[in-house]
Amino acid sequence: MATSPLPPPPWIPADPVALRDALAEAKAASKMPGPSMGEYAYDLGRWLQDRIFGALERVLPWTGLPIVEQVAIYGALAAALLAALAVLVVAIRRWRAARKERSATVVVTRSAAPPPPPGDAGWWREELARRLAAGNLRGALEAAWWWTARRIDPPGLDPSWTSGDLVRSTGSPRLSEPLRRLDRQLWGGAAPERAEVEGVVRDLSTVDASAALGAPLGASLGASQ
Repeated sequence: MATSPLPPPPWIPADPVALRDALAEAKAASKMPGPSMGEYAYDLGRWLQDRIFGALERVLPWTGLPIVEQVAIYGALAAALLAALAVLVVAIRRWRAARKERSATVVVTRSAAPPPPPGDAGWWREELARRLAAGNLRGALEAAWWWTARRIDPPGLDPSWTSGDLVRSTGSPRLSEPLRRLDRQLWGGAAPERAEVEGVVRDLSTVDASAALGAPLGASLGASQ
């Protein structure tokens, strides 16, 4: 004999006051708990992953290939990237080593260079005459430079100064042209000529001769010839 199912119990609305009292006595939460920070981060990661892979599928031409072929392509790209990075690292290391070697060479060269012998303007004038008499033209040009520098005696004169430093320290435009000729003869590839060296010396002797040097240098040069 079949039995008929029981009818559902009638729905009776709960008394709001009694429901609140019951929840308060049970210390039950009245609000549903929100998602945790971990769940939020997981959902954000999934969203970013879907966006990135979706963009790659639209851009890359091999996204429609089988997964095995895609893995091979990505592996080849990763290997090429690693090789390029390795070449870049090796190039940077070699560049740094070459730079350190050049710096060390410059330091050794500068430290090994002997300082110029001390002497005032008169001493350098006599040294200039001695080098000219011996036919040492490049040495005479160097002595002429120091004779001019000691004769003018600018503040802070240093062995590392160039002719440009000497001109700037004195503010004398008349020094620029003869010192430029001196540098060209001293550092140029061709051997200096005696007449050109003596011409530069004569021009330098007329510039700012404020120091008491006795007889003009031209007389000493004439006596030495």
